[in-house]
Amino acid sequence: MADSHPTARLVSAFLGWTYVFVWSASFYPQSLHNYIRRSTTGLSIDFPVANLLGMTCYAIANGLLLYSPVVRAQYAARHPSSPTPAVAFNDFAYAVHGALLVLVVLTQFVRPLWGFTVGKDQKPSIAMLSICGTSVLVMLVLVASVGKCVPCVVACQAQDSSGHCGGRQWQWQWLDAVNALGATKVFLTAIKYTPQVWVNYRAQSTAGFSVWPVLLDLVGAMMSHAQLVIDAAVIGGGDWSDVTHNPGKFGLANVSLIYDTIFLWQHYVLYRNKDAEVEVSNQQAPDEQTPLLPGDT
Repeated sequence: MADSHPTARLVSAFLGWTYVFVWSASFYPQSLHNYIRRSTTGLSIDFPVANLLGMTCYAIANGLLLYSPVVRAQYAARHPSSPTPAVAFNDFAYAVHGALLVLVVLTQFVRPLWGFTVGKDQKPSIAMLSICGTSVLVMLVLVASVGKCVPCVVACQAQDSSGHCGGRQWQWQWLDAVNALGATKVFLTAIKYTPQVWVNYRAQSTAGFSVWPVLLDLVGAMMSHAQLVIDAAVIGGGDWSDVTHNPGKFGLANVSLIYDTIFLWQHYVLYRNKDAEVEVSNQQAPDEQTPLLPGDT
């Protein structure tokens, strides 16, 4: 049977790989910015901590949706009108690449590795460590619950082939764990940006925080949305469930758009004339490795 939407599929593939390239490129400017400055001051360490866990969750979720026969079969059984997950290899490639680049940024806070200036307050907050630790614990519990029947909290449209246990019981499947991973990524994306917004506000400056990742992230989010719309409206024949059934990708783009707008407002409007002054102050301020007196060693 001939493909009825060849042009739409080409456009979708182009948008998919382009947004992956743009989003992947957005991971480089911050690490290069830190390298050029030989400093991590101005960057919240909570940002890469949450980002690393989020990207890892996203990579695992996309990998399972793409390559796990069990997960794909469960998805098809639960969504018979659109049995193929709206996830492409470019989504998986982006997530793996992003996790590796975020890890590089995180290592730049380790002074012995890079020799960068690191502020004495640039340590992961207890709140962020608690959030990430709780997220990992919850995911482990959900994985351990796969195959078990749990009470339904809300009425569901499950059929016997898609996890219905009978009565008001729901059999937790691998697909549910995958969806939870995607939701965790969206949650951590929202959390990871908040500390950086606060750091910028407290310093009344975006010095140390590169604006290029924000610009690239904004373009990538718009392309990601466009690809989802084409996949659902054209290729999927108007079945918008492909959008709602992929909470990780859909939610990720929406959260990114909101925070990108905030960062751009801070950088180009609120603090546009203060970055140079704060940068000089950061270079002169002692860090935890700087001697208190000139003669100290």
